[in-house]
Order: sequence, then C-alpha cells, then structure tokens
Amino acid sequence: MTVSFTEYSHVVSDYNDEDTDYDELDGTCVPDVCHKHWLLSALSNLVEWGAMTPEQSNHLVTWEGNVYESFKLDQKARHTNDVGIRPVGAEFPSVVVQSGTPGTAEQILAEAGEWFQRSAGAVQQVIILIWNIENYKLVDIDVDVYVYDPQSSSGMSRLSKETVVPGVSNEENTLGVEFNIGRLFARQVPWASLKPFMTYFMTTHELIDMAQEILDAEAEEREEAAAIQAAIEKRRKDREDEEQRRIAARLQADLEEQLRVDEERRERRRRHEEAERKRLAEMQAAEEQKRRSNRRNDRTRADRPFPRPPISAPSQPHPVTVAAEFNDRNGDFNPSHYRREHRRREYDQMGASQQGSPAYRHQSPPRRHRHPQSRIAVETRVEVNNTDGYPRRETRNQETVRPPPQGVKRLAQKLRHGMIILWLGPRSRQATIQDQWR
Repeated sequence: MTVSFTEYSHVVSDYNDEDTDYDELDGTCVPDVCHKHWLLSALSNLVEWGAMTPEQSNHLVTWEGNVYESFKLDQKARHTNDVGIRPVGAEFPSVVVQSGTPGTAEQILAEAGEWFQRSAGAVQQVIILIWNIENYKLVDIDVDVYVYDPQSSSGMSRLSKETVVPGVSNEENTLGVEFNIGRLFARQVPWASLKPFMTYFMTTHELIDMAQEILDAEAEEREEAAAIQAAIEKRRKDREDEEQRRIAARLQADLEEQLRVDEERRERRRRHEEAERKRLAEMQAAEEQKRRSNRRNDRTRADRPFPRPPISAPSQPHPVTVAAEFNDRNGDFNPSHYRREHRRREYDQMGASQQGSPAYRHQSPPRRHRHPQSRIAVETRVEVNNTDGYPRRETRNQETVRPPPQGVKRLAQKLRHGMIILWLGPRSRQATIQDQWR
C-alpha cells in the first residue's frame, strides 16, 4: 500500500498506538518510526543526487506492511510494520526495511527468509535494523543487509553487516547501506537512460541523528509528564494532608466533647453519691434516735406497775374470755406467759387424733410452765335471751376457750369487762377480784 511519511520531528505524537509494546521498545518509539523516515529520505536523495529523474522517481512508491498480511499467513505479526519501496504496478516491494529490538531479532530474520522465498524474486533486498537502547539511551544500531540469492537454500545471502555507534564521526563510519538502482525496479528497468547497475549508498549516520532527535523529544515529554505527575501528586498529597488535618481536628473536638461529657457524668455521680450518703446518714441518725427513744420507753414501762381494773363495771359488757397472769416475784404482767399457758392448755385438750392431723403437725410440743402449780381460771358472764324475750344473766365456765393473743392495750380494755381470778400460788394464797355486772 502507498503511504506518505511525515517529518520525523513530529513522529513522537504519532507513537501512541494501541498495538505498541512499550516494554519491548524500552519506552521509546525510535525502532517504530526511524526506519520509515530513513527510507523516505533515501528515496528523495536519489533525485537530488542525480541517480534518476523526477519522472522516474514517480514510478517508485513507499509501502508499509508485513509478510504475514502479504502472503495471508496464519501467524501473529509484530507491532512494528516493515516499510519498503515498491515499483508502480508490482504486487510486492522490491526493497524492504525491517526494524526491531534484540528481543525480536530472530523473528525478523525468519520474516526476511519468508520474503525471499515466497516472493519468488520480487523482493530483491532486505535491510534489518536492530536498535540497542538502554534506559532511553541509544547504545548502537546493528545493520544487516540481505539480497535475493536463488542459489541458496534459504533464498538469501548476506551482503553486508555493520554496527553504527553514536558519537563517532561520519568519516569513521562506513558509507552506509549499498544497493543498485536495478534492484529498486526488480530488474525491470523501463528506461534505457537509467543505469540499473548504478550503486547507491544509504548513509547510516542519518539514523543516529533521527534517533537522537526523537529521544530528545521524548525526554522533553517525559520531563513534562514527570512535572505534571509531580504536580498531580503534590495536589493529591496536599488534599490528603488537608483531609488528615480535618480528621485530626474532628477527632480532637470529639475527644474534648467526650471528656466534657465524662466530667459532667462524674460530677453528677459525685453529687448523687454525696446526696445518697447524706440521706443514709440521716436515716441512720433517725433510726438511732428511734432506738434510743424505744430504750427509754422500755425502761419507763418496766418501772410502771400493771394498771388495776376499774371497780365500776362498763356500760356495755363484753362477752369475751380474758385472762392475765402475774409474775410471782414482782407482780408485773407478762404476756408471753399468758400466751404460752393457753397454748399448752389447748394442746392438752386436743385429742390424739387431732394432735396427729396435718393442721396441728406444725405445732411444737407444749412447754410446761416453770411454776407447775400456777393455774388460770376464767369465768365469763354473758347475757342471753329467754324464751319469753327477757334477758337474763348466766355464768358459764369458759376455760376451754382460748382468747386470741392481744396487745397490752387491747388486753387492758378487756380486763374491764369481766371477773379475773388471780392465782398467786397454792390455794391458800388464792385471791379473787369480782366485778358484778350491772
């Protein structure tokens, strides 16, 4: 196919190709574009140096492709295309220039053999350029030139080999790649005035100049990209620092707020505990005062004798059995003796069957009084109605009736409603106090 090459000073912007392997090219587009501009420069120099006329040069066009597409081979091509010079009307180029790195040298050599074998003499010459680039610096260029040789089993033979080193003067380098005019037209020269065996040299020092210009342009782009990246990183770092400062300020504010809340909680807890201690102290003081008052009341009550029953009968009689027991020593009333005596008497009057029943099983055996001769006798006078409707008085023995335990005040209230017989010892010391009902 026909292509038109641009000046190599602008090729850096065309290097961003999706199929380009940047790792293989060591981060530079030199192996991908320099051979194109070098071939275009050589084609234009043929007219300037008088090797052919402009009309004759119009029958030569530039070509770009690869051997796999040209011969429909089922194999993946390299990312760097081959370039060449193709006579007008010819199917394949007559001169092919291949470019690559040391990692692709074997594949490039195999492709050159395919060119010679499958084109059947259409491809007359193949120029292979191997670029040695390290850390974006050009080390050297290996230039191998192969020509079509039908006598060889591989169909090709090496014409020349040289290594171009940067920094060496042009005089020390060889003249360049040699080829004759007849190979450009594939041995089919249409003009008699054209000399097919005229030798032409493509100077290799131009490759160094082109590569150095591209590397310098790429270095500037890398510096610009590095500056842009540094600015981006700086802005990103500034944003991160600002975010960290905001986070630190927010955390500090949260910490201060938490400390304030904790201090308020501790103060409230302290005030609550102080109030609770004060309340407990007041309660304890009140209880202590109450205990002291009760002790004083107990001492006063112990010194006071039991009140005597009134002589006059109450206005309304109370038909309930009452009893009281006095201590033989000082005559004080002892309610516990009263309750214990009646519990014993009731237990004695229960039958054997009742004593074993569940209702009385929980009761403990009766305790005998420490004064066995002491007894309580109770008589109660009640009013009943006769058959004729008039009331009459009767005296009944109610010794078997146990009054419920009552307090001292209630017992004293009952003592005013009946007759109390006090047993102060044996029968000789019996004393009777009788109150007649009215």
